[in-house]
This record gives sequence, C-alpha cells and structure tokens, in this order.
Amino acid sequence: MGYTHYYTHTKVEEDVWNKITKDCQLLIDGAEKEGVFVDGNGVEDKPIVNDDQVFFNGTDEGFTMEDHKTGEPDNSYETFVMNKSGSDFAFCKTARKPYDLIVCACLLAYVYHSEDTMDLRSDGFAGANYPTEDEWYAAEKYFNKITGHDLKVDDLFEKEMI
Repeated sequence: MGYTHYYTHTKVEEDVWNKITKDCQLLIDGAEKEGVFVDGNGVEDKPIVNDDQVFFNGTDEGFTMEDHKTGEPDNSYETFVMNKSGSDFAFCKTARKPYDLIVCACLLAYVYHSEDTMDLRSDGFAGANYPTEDEWYAAEKYFNKITGHDLKVDDLFEKEMI
C-alpha cells in the first residue's frame, strides 16, 4: 500500500475556501526554503491553487515540464488534490517523500479553517488517531511558521477532529 493520508470533506463556502487556498499558497511558496520542491506534476509547471482546487506533487530541484515527458522525478509519488466542491473519499500516497510536509500542512490548513467539514485519517496516526511519527508535528511547526496561525495538532487529536 504505502504511506497514505485519507480525507473526506464537504463543499465549503467561498470565503472559507479562499482562506484555505491562501494558506496553501503560502505553504507551497515557502516549500523551497525547507528544501522541498513541488510542481504541477507535468500538467502545469507550478502547483495549481485556484477557485476550484489545490493540486501538486513532489518534484526534484530543477526538474522541468520537459523532463516530465521522459520520466518522473525521484521526489514525486501521488498527486495531492483537494477540491472546493468536496470529496466523498480522497487519498494521497506520499511514501514519506519530502513533499509530504506540504501535503500535511495543506490538510491542516483545511482543518484549521473548517474543522467540522473534514474527516482526516493518516497512516501517520496510531490508536485513537494520535501521531506516531514526526510528520504531523513537523507539519504543525511549518504551518504555524508560514501562516502565523497557532494550530496544535494535539488539540485536534484530543477533539477527535482528525
């Protein structure tokens, strides 16, 4: 199977979606400073963050659209997609590649702005959904640093929102 994040979410109002995508764009824009590279997975040269969706995959430094014609970057796995219209079931396998940090942080952005409309599960959770590894704590730290928010993943786990 592989290391996977599972998420269902309902459609959110435009103002909420705008907050989510604003944070996701900030998180994506700050990725390179963390040594993490993301792109539009050969569909676009850059990640897609717009009125309808957030769409990106991991990539390698310097990997281009032209390179996508002949192969995939070492630091990609599955494309992360989150749609404004919601999803009955979505998942993203990251294989713990570096872009997992940005995937987790974008999921936290959604939960931060609309906690009641997302059900999030992850292979990075243990019994009672508590984090088992550093992924979610690293995402919390990155999310707060980049967005200026004060999210605590432990609070989310205690409330059973994640």
